Amino acid sequence: HGATDGARQAQVRRERDEQRAAVYRVASTAMGMVPGSTFEVVGHAVPELDGEYVVVTAAHEVAAGEDGSPGAYRNQLTCARADVLVRPERSHGKPVIPGLLTATVVGPSEQEIHTDVHGRIKVQFHWDRHGARDEHSSCFVRVVQPWAGEGWGFVFIPRVGMEVSVMFVEGDPDRPIVTGTVYNGSNHVPYGLPEQMTRSVIRTRSTPSTGSDWGYNELRFEDRAGSEEVFLRAEKDLTELVKNDHLTQVNGNQSNFVVGVHTVAIGMERSVSVGLSETITVGATRTETVEGAETIRLRDVRDVDVLGSDQLVVHDARSVTVEGAQTGRYLAGRTVHVEQGDTETVADSDKTVTVGGAYEVAVDAHFRVRRDGTEVFVEEVIRAESPTQIELVVGGNSITFASDGKMTLNALTELVLVCGDARLVLKSDGTITATGTTKVELSSGGSALVVGPAKVASTSTQVDIDGSSVVNVKGGTVNLN
Repeated sequence: HGATDGARQAQVRRERDEQRAAVYRVASTAMGMVPGSTFEVVGHAVPELDGEYVVVTAAHEVAAGEDGSPGAYRNQLTCARADVLVRPERSHGKPVIPGLLTATVVGPSEQEIHTDVHGRIKVQFHWDRHGARDEHSSCFVRVVQPWAGEGWGFVFIPRVGMEVSVMFVEGDPDRPIVTGTVYNGSNHVPYGLPEQMTRSVIRTRSTPSTGSDWGYNELRFEDRAGSEEVFLRAEKDLTELVKNDHLTQVNGNQSNFVVGVHTVAIGMERSVSVGLSETITVGATRTETVEGAETIRLRDVRDVDVLGSDQLVVHDARSVTVEGAQTGRYLAGRTVHVEQGDTETVADSDKTVTVGGAYEVAVDAHFRVRRDGTEVFVEEVIRAESPTQIELVVGGNSITFASDGKMTLNALTELVLVCGDARLVLKSDGTITATGTTKVELSSGGSALVVGPAKVASTSTQVDIDGSSVVNVKGGTVNLN
């Protein structure tokens, strides 16, 4: 039936309901009263009831007389005003649809999903030849869901173009309900069957979508023995919310691949335990910030390989403890800059510094090397001080300063003292040579021997010249007093 037939049926039922509201019951003995006949009431005690009536139903009662007496007749009538259109009661019951039908989900042409606040949809049955396969093809029809609670449960809304199964509550055509969806020749299963018959899948489809290259979300279960798998795909974003604990146990391997940015925010503590080795590879820069203290404990060897530069900035004190030996190797150079004091202590052991080239120490104030009471002090002057003895040794040569006041210069072959033009040479063979461009003077008390460029003078209260063999005196003039 079309819309015109429906309007006509509605009008007829309304007229019948109006007639039912204005029905009168009459008891009479007037014969000939049949449905459809009319009669007029005149002079009724209630003037409003006067008028013409039409008989709707008539029930007749006849009683035969006894002993030749006349019989009795009466009737019970239901009547309506003659000016009211009479509509008979329906003699047939409401149609019942006991079985299951299939239909196609429909909606506006520009929508892939058409629903209302209750999740209901509209359908068009295959036998409907007049429907336009749009939002006017049916009323909204409820959809069965696995769960449906107050603000919770399942929500899977059949989409336009899907084939659905429809039943009717208690067979009532006015109470359709969608019980499920079915695949058909146009809508195929997500994975080919029967090849993938071990797969159970929930796959949605991005909307709006056009063509064959459309996105989807998917939850898939693979039950093939030896290849069991649970697969989850998010076409765009995946969000998890755990209001309490979250436990993940992987008995084999686990890999995470993040093409973009990966951010982990932990409000409280974090503990990571690695049973064997761990490898971290950072393709660009890495920044690690610890607001509090940090403790790193290695129970075996540690190897740090920095291909570029390495910079460490400590804004407060720093302590390094090495319980074994420490070796530092600098292939290019090493510069240590200390803003304030620098103290190095080697306790109960030796320290050796080996320099393959030059070794230079530059200080702006004084420089001091000290051992007990012995020290070398360098400032404006260089001072070496010892409570017992200071000795400078080169090969077999030495200079010794003793606490008893003695100073000894010892040269294996030759000792040379030079001051300007003055020169004193002592040789290991016993030769002593004193040279001066002005004079050479030997003095003791009041005696002196002066050797000048032109003369030799000896002054003393007594001069002894003793030659055990020969004494030669030669000169241009020899004066003897």
